[in-house]
Amino acid sequence: MTGSERMPGMDTSSEQTAAGGAPERQAVTSRAVVRECAWCGAAMEIRPRGQTRRYCTQGCRQRAYEVRTAERRRQAAIEAGQARPEGEPVREVVERHTVRTVVRERIRERRVEVEVPAPPAPPPAVTARGVAAYLAEVEQAVLEGRIRHYDHRRVWTAITRLSAALGATHPGGLDALARRR
Repeated sequence: MTGSERMPGMDTSSEQTAAGGAPERQAVTSRAVVRECAWCGAAMEIRPRGQTRRYCTQGCRQRAYEVRTAERRRQAAIEAGQARPEGEPVREVVERHTVRTVVRERIRERRVEVEVPAPPAPPPAVTARGVAAYLAEVEQAVLEGRIRHYDHRRVWTAITRLSAALGATHPGGLDALARRR
């Protein structure tokens, strides 16, 4: 290296005369060793070769990119009518619940007994007439709404089983019964 050439990052001083009168050349080199991350400020070691890193991790690099480009994306969204301009009030829906307690005087209760008709009971004797009368009562209860819609499946299942039993035991099955009317 000649006196006019200089390496980057290297500080050199001029020639000096030594105590014996001979010229002495002295070179001082300085190089950065540690640098802070441009995003989080963490210390990172600088490699002797290659480009100097600005960010300690890819995550810091990505966050810095998002911040740099966020304002451009916001302006584009405002111009397209997809975002609110700065300073425009934000509308919000507020839901309020109010619990109000009212104190009233205690009123004395009077109990009244009301007779509620009992549901139809099964026939006392298992005869064809008794079963037919009971099925007529069930039919009337369904029509009047005393047997609720959520119990209709149970009634239907019982009727289906009864039909299957009649078909299995009657000579000729249900077809013979249907033709007999």
